[in-house]
Amino acid sequence: NQTYFGDNQAFWERAQYQRIQNGKVEFYNIQLLDVSGKEVTQVIPGQQVVLRMEVIARSVIHELGFGYCIRSCTGVDLVYSDSILENKMLYNVKLGEQYIIDWRFEVCLQGGTYNILCGISIPINLTASKVDFCDLVPCAVQFTVLPTLDKQLYGLVYWENNVDIVKYKNMELL
Repeated sequence: NQTYFGDNQAFWERAQYQRIQNGKVEFYNIQLLDVSGKEVTQVIPGQQVVLRMEVIARSVIHELGFGYCIRSCTGVDLVYSDSILENKMLYNVKLGEQYIIDWRFEVCLQGGTYNILCGISIPINLTASKVDFCDLVPCAVQFTVLPTLDKQLYGLVYWENNVDIVKYKNMELL
C-alpha cells in the first residue's frame, strides 16, 4: 500500500541507480520545478527554481535530516546544503507521515548538464559526520543550464556578492 503524490515514474527510473535505502523513510518523488510549479529539465542562469522532495515515513523516527548536492557532469560536487545548515530538521516523525520539502534557490551555474544527489538520514554523531542513511539517491534529478550570451561566467558557480566601492583619496600626479 504505497501512497504517491502524483506521476513519479520518471523519478523511479532515475532513482534506482546506486540508490541506498534502509526502509525507514523514503523519497517517492524528487523534481526540479519552476516558480509556477512546472517540472523543468532546462534552466537559464539566474532562474529561480524549487527542488521538491516528497517523503514518506515507514517507521517512527525521533530526528531526521535531509539535504542535496548539485554535481557537475564529471561528478564534481559544486553546491551543497542540508537541514542542519538551514536549521530545518524534522522531529518526531510518525509512521505513514508524508512531507513535501521545498528548497528554493537561484541557479547560478555555468551552461552545462548537472545532476542532483538527494539524501535523508538519521543523525548518529554529527561531529564525526556519522548518519544512518534512510534514502540516498545519487541521480535524483538531471538538468541542463542553457548558456547565455549577455554575461559570461568564467567559473562553474556564481554566488551573490555585495560590492562596496569607496573613493579613498585623490592623488596629485606630478
